[in-house]
Amino acid sequence: MYSIEKFLKWYKTKFVKKPISVMIITIVAILTGINTVFDTASHVVSLGHSTINLFTDKYKEDYQKLNEIRTGMNADYVGKLFGPPSISRKHEYLKGYFERLYVKDQFFLYLVTNEDNSIKYYSVTQRMNDFNPYFPIEIAGRKKQLGKTKLVELNNNSPEFVMADMSSKFISYTETNYYGNSGLYKYYQFGYAPAGITQISDQQNSDIHYLVDNIDPIVLHRFRQTYIPNSFSVIDEEVEEDFFNYYKESMIGIDYFEARGYN
Repeated sequence: MYSIEKFLKWYKTKFVKKPISVMIITIVAILTGINTVFDTASHVVSLGHSTINLFTDKYKEDYQKLNEIRTGMNADYVGKLFGPPSISRKHEYLKGYFERLYVKDQFFLYLVTNEDNSIKYYSVTQRMNDFNPYFPIEIAGRKKQLGKTKLVELNNNSPEFVMADMSSKFISYTETNYYGNSGLYKYYQFGYAPAGITQISDQQNSDIHYLVDNIDPIVLHRFRQTYIPNSFSVIDEEVEEDFFNYYKESMIGIDYFEARGYN
């Protein structure tokens, strides 16, 4: 009752005497309220985008650092990017070469250098599902990411070499690809590293077991159509034949048994 009486009093004393002025004031008040609503909505949307970018870019710095690594560069530069390696030692099997291993929560970075400290091989292996650095080569003019890209999307043709291995503790798969000029004449490897995250189906597991003894084109094709690698490596274009043969026939990434010490 009180609110109705108040409204009638206002109507008689204000609106009836000065209707145009009151109407203008009312319209301005309404528009101000609408602007406030839109400003608030805009702020909420902006905050949402900021939150999304925060999660999307949480590994951005690591991606940028990994993208700077190239074969042929001095390995000490990698130390400036990631700090001192967890392991630095002579190569166990290749005379005149040295190994460096960087262990991070989200990835393993493994380097092989010569006596001049030049990087001749390096690999990156996922340790977390949401860690998806870009491959160091564009495929058909497009950048693709580790942990998001199927083997067939990295090379629609059969790879140059395939290596599948297994033991009572692990299985592994490594394929070696060559892209010529577009790949700067280096060799690029993609595969399943048992040291990394396990994203492999029963069928893919079965296919790898079969490929250990028989690189059957049908089985290989089926596997490559669905498997998303958890590791990649790059072999420099200027390496000796023994070096190249060793890594084309090796488990991609770091040794499985050594990696278990960091889990």
